[in-house]
Amino acid sequence: MTSPLVDLFSDFSPATDEEIAQISQDVILPEDKPPLGWPFYTNPRGSNRMPLVVNFVERLKYEIAPYFTRDNLPTPMDLYYNKNYYGRVDRFQNAIVPRMNNSFYKQIAQENVFSFNFMADAFFKFRRNMKIAADIGAIEKYQTNLGQPIGVAAWRPYHDRYTAQGQNLHRNFLEHIYLLEGKRFNKIINFETYMKEFRNYLATGKYKLPITLTAMILSPTTNLLTTGLAIEIASENYSRDAVKYHKYIADINFSYYARAARKFGFYVDRNGPWRLIADVFSPPMLNEDGEKGFLVHYGINENTFFDTYYQRTYTLDLRLLITQLIDSYNQFAIQSPRIVESIPGTVKCPAPSYSLIGIRQPITEDFALTPLYWLDLYFTIRSMETGVEYKNKKQLLKRARDIGLAYNWRQAVIFVNNLFKPYLYDERIFRTLSLTKKSDTVRIGASYDSQGTSAGNY
Repeated sequence: MTSPLVDLFSDFSPATDEEIAQISQDVILPEDKPPLGWPFYTNPRGSNRMPLVVNFVERLKYEIAPYFTRDNLPTPMDLYYNKNYYGRVDRFQNAIVPRMNNSFYKQIAQENVFSFNFMADAFFKFRRNMKIAADIGAIEKYQTNLGQPIGVAAWRPYHDRYTAQGQNLHRNFLEHIYLLEGKRFNKIINFETYMKEFRNYLATGKYKLPITLTAMILSPTTNLLTTGLAIEIASENYSRDAVKYHKYIADINFSYYARAARKFGFYVDRNGPWRLIADVFSPPMLNEDGEKGFLVHYGINENTFFDTYYQRTYTLDLRLLITQLIDSYNQFAIQSPRIVESIPGTVKCPAPSYSLIGIRQPITEDFALTPLYWLDLYFTIRSMETGVEYKNKKQLLKRARDIGLAYNWRQAVIFVNNLFKPYLYDERIFRTLSLTKKSDTVRIGASYDSQGTSAGNY
C-alpha cells in the first residue's frame, strides 16, 4: 500500500516514491532502538563556559558523532569544519552581501522576519508538509520541538553590524588621539592631518578587528543570517552542544525533519539543528521540470543567481570607508574644535597661559582626497586585515593607478581586491593532472575577477 506521505510531496517531488516511502518508515523509531548516537554521543557537554581542556574533548565528541550517518540522513551543512565561507563569497571568491531590494524578499512569519523570495516559498511548503504529517499522525505532534517549525529569524542586513564596527574603530582611534602629546595632537588641524594620524595608528598594529565591509563579511563572528541563506526555527545558544543533541537531534521527529528539509532544498546546520540553510543550486531549487524549482520560478539560474541577489563588497568598501572616516573626523572636530597651545609660566608670571591657534572645521561628504590616496589606504587596510604583505607594493599601486586612469577607478579597486582574495583552499589538493586544465572550470585559488562578473561554485 502506498504511504499517504507520498501525496504530501506530489506537488513538488524531486525524489522517487521509494525515497519518500523511506522517509515515512524512518519517522517513528522503534521502542527497542537505542537513542541516536548511543552509547558514546548521547551526552555532549561542549559549551563556551567550560574549561578549555575539558571543552576540547567535548567538542571533539560532538564533531565526530554519527548523528546523521547512523540513520543515513541527508548530509548536513558543517560551517565550522567545512563550508566556512558558504554564502559569504561568490564563485570567484569575492565577498558578497545581499542586495537591498524589497522585491527579493518575502515575509515568512507574523513578526518582522523576511527571507529571499525563493527561500520563503520553499520554507512555506516545508512547513506545510511537516504540519500535515503531524496532523495525520505520521509524526509526533505534541511531544516534540520539530512538529510545526516556525521561522523566528532570517535575513539580517549588514548595516547595523557595519555601523557598530565603525563606531568601535572610532572609539579606539580617539583613545589613541587623546593620549598623544600636546604638540602632536595640535598637528591634527584638518581632515588630511587626521587621516595621517589614522594611518600612524594603523601602523602600530594595535587594532586587530575588521575595518572594511569585506573583512567583516568574511569574519567567522559575523552571523550567517547576514548572508540571507539561513532561516532559524528557534532561538538557541550555538555554543551548547547538549541543547543541540537533547532538544533536536534526539527528537523523535528529527529523522523526518532532516529528510523533509532536504527535499525542499535546505540543509540542516550540523552545529545548530534548528537552523536551515538553503542549498541554492540543488534540484529542488533549480529543477526546471514543470517549472517546479523554487529559484527557477523567479527566472534565476546558476549563472544569474549571484548577480541578481548579491552585491560584491569591494564595490562598497571604499564608499563606506570614506563616509565612515569623514563622520569620525567630524565627531572629533565637534568634540575638540579648538586648537590650543599651552605656554609655560615664567619667573615673572609663573601661571601657564593658553593661546588659541586654530579651529577644527567639520567637512561635508563632497570633500575628497585623491582616488590614488584612497586606493593606497584600501591596499594598506586589506593587507593588514588579510596578513598578506607585498614587497613590491609601490609597483602594484602604480599599476592600479594606471588601470584607474586608463579605464576607471572601479577597475583599479578590482585589481587591488584580486590581490587580497581569501584563497580558501590550496588548489594543489584538487590537482590530478598538473599539466592539463579542464575546460570551462574555475580552479579554486586561481580565479581572477576582471570584469566583476561572477560564475562557478562557492
